Amino acid sequence: MPLYEYECSCGALTERICPVKDHRPRIKCECGRMAVQVLGFAHVMPDLPEYRSVVDGSVIRGRAHHRAHLKEHGVFEVGNERLPARKPKPLPPLVDDIKRAIAETRRR
Repeated sequence: MPLYEYECSCGALTERICPVKDHRPRIKCECGRMAVQVLGFAHVMPDLPEYRSVVDGSVIRGRAHHRAHLKEHGVFEVGNERLPARKPKPLPPLVDDIKRAIAETRRR
């Protein structure tokens, strides 16, 4: 989600992270006045530094090369893999639990 910066005439600067669909060019400041959006800086993700692959020892020279290398060797990064959908476990019948609880209550 993009980061938007707003400046109020009272001097307050406010940052707001929100989806593009919820973006407003003006928001209410804490002082009660309207703060206007100011042009902020671009948030750019840097490229990966060079590293040596643990799969085959080749040198990986950037993000695109990294992705292609992973795909070529059929490997994935831990945490980024897609897990198969889990089948829900059937719940035990509640009737037996209720009957057991009632029986224990009557014994007391």
